Amino acid sequence: AVQHLVREPAQVPAVAHLYREPGPGEQQAFRGRMRQVGPFAREQGVAVQAWSAFGLDAVVWLMGVQGAIFLAMDQPQAFGELMRIVGRADAGRTELAAADPGVDLLVERGWYSATDFWSPPLLDRHLFPHVAALSAIAHRHGKKFAYVMTTGVEALGERLIEAGVDVL
Repeated sequence: AVQHLVREPAQVPAVAHLYREPGPGEQQAFRGRMRQVGPFAREQGVAVQAWSAFGLDAVVWLMGVQGAIFLAMDQPQAFGELMRIVGRADAGRTELAAADPGVDLLVERGWYSATDFWSPPLLDRHLFPHVAALSAIAHRHGKKFAYVMTTGVEALGERLIEAGVDVL
């Protein structure tokens, strides 16, 4: 990005107007898509995954890696508010997908949620509670919750499993 959407703590509240849980139109579009995907998946005998959550990846998209990490370290209250906004939107998408009988697996993207970027204390504070909340939604609906990451499985795998991840 030439300039990230969020560059300072005062801009965090505006994210709530942009990064939101699905509204009626998005819900209708999702259900319409699942009316096509569900029968096809059953006929073919394949599982359906819904990539419903983005967590720290969304934060990095909004702020860049450096901006996100500095905000988390220097302005933890503002970063916590940003994570609450992202968490609400991720929970809304996860709830929508988990409630659909055609979805088998809910997935959070975690490419930027690794010790390559974040310290273990920051992950403890911001990532694991987020993952636990989303996995609880999936499990309440009898679905599996997956987490996709590129590095750090050895360091973070056990903690993600403790947070409710079924597929890593």
